[in-house]
Amino acid sequence: MKTIWASPFVRVLIKGLALFVVLNLAFALFQPMALLGRLSLYNGVFTGRERLPFGYRSDKAYNLVVNNLDAMLASHAVSAPKRADEFRVLVLGDSSVWGVLLQPADTLVGRLNALELRAKDGRRMRFYNLGYPDFSVTKDLLLLQRGLGLQPDLVLWLVTLNSLPTDRQIEHLLVRSNPAEARALIGRFGLGLNDSDPQFDAPGLLDRTIAGERRNLADLMRLQLLGLPWAATGIDQDYPDRYDPVTLDLEASDAIRGLTPPVLRDDEIRLDAFTAGYRLALERGVPLIFINEPVAISAGNNSDIRYNAFYPRWAYDQYRVRLAEAIGGTGAGYLDLWDLAPVAEFTNSPVHLNPAGSARLAKRIAEALPGWLR
Repeated sequence: MKTIWASPFVRVLIKGLALFVVLNLAFALFQPMALLGRLSLYNGVFTGRERLPFGYRSDKAYNLVVNNLDAMLASHAVSAPKRADEFRVLVLGDSSVWGVLLQPADTLVGRLNALELRAKDGRRMRFYNLGYPDFSVTKDLLLLQRGLGLQPDLVLWLVTLNSLPTDRQIEHLLVRSNPAEARALIGRFGLGLNDSDPQFDAPGLLDRTIAGERRNLADLMRLQLLGLPWAATGIDQDYPDRYDPVTLDLEASDAIRGLTPPVLRDDEIRLDAFTAGYRLALERGVPLIFINEPVAISAGNNSDIRYNAFYPRWAYDQYRVRLAEAIGGTGAGYLDLWDLAPVAEFTNSPVHLNPAGSARLAKRIAEALPGWLR
C-alpha cells in the first residue's frame, strides 16, 4: 500500500520547498543586493536620471525612494562613461540641491550646466546633481565616498545648519539602511556618533533572505520599470498645484531642534564630517569646495529673534563662525552665500530656491570657480 509520501505531488512539493529554503539561505549568505543594485537599464536602454531617485508618488513622479546606494547611482547619469573632454563636477547637498518644486533644468545643477562653463584646460564642465533629501551631513559623506569613485574632477558640497545636529545623523534613511558603510566612516574618521545606535538597521538571517528582502527587491524592479516613463517625459517629481510659501512672520522663540542656547556645543553639531569629507577627497586628489547655501531672511514679526522658521539668530550666527573655522582648518575652499538670495526667491522652505534663486546661485558659484580650478 502506497503512503502519502510516495505521491508524485507530495514529492514535487517537498523538492520545491527544499529548493526554496536552499535559495533563500544562499541569498542570505552571499548578500547579492549590492550586485543586483548595479544591474540597471539606465544609461543604456533608458536615459540616466538627472537626480537621485526620490519620491512617494510613483504614478505621478515616475520616481520612488530606494535605499540601495548602488541602485541609486546606477540609475543616475553620473554612472555613464566619462567623456574624454569632460570636466566632471559632483554637487552634494540636501533637498535644496536635489531641487524640490524645481524642474531638472531649474535646479542649481541644471542652471550651472546651462552656463556651458569650461575648465582651464578647455574641457567642458559637466555638473551632476548628487543632492538628496533630507538633512544629514553623514548622508552626504556616504554619497561623497561613492561619488569619488566616479572620476570627478571637482566636488561642490552645499551645507546648512540643519544638516549638522548630532541627533539628525543616523535617523536619515540612507544612513540607517547602509549601516556597514556608515559605521566604517564613523570608525575611520572618529566621528562623534554612536556606531551601535539602535536606529541602524540590524537585519537577521531571515531578513537577509529573498523573502526578507522582498520589499527592497520589488523597489529595484520598480525603479527599472519607471525608467520608461521617466525617459519619455523627463518627469521625476510630483509638482503640487499649490504649496505653503516660506513663512515670513515667525514665532517668538530661539529654539532649534537638538540645539540649546546660548552656545553651540561641540557635541551638538557634526563639524567633524567636513574634515572627514576633505580627507576622502584628498585621498583621490579631488578638490572639494564647501558652500554655505542661501537661506531666507525674513523681515516679518520676530525677525529680530529668528532669520527664518528654521534658524534663530543666535544659533545661525555661531554656526557661520564655527563652519568657517572648521573648513579653514582643512585647507578646502569655502564660499559663504547665506544671504545671497532675497526672500522672494524661496518657495516652501527657508532653503528651497525658485528658478530665479537657482540662477542667481549658479551665477555666483560660476564666478568663483576660476579661483578654485587648477
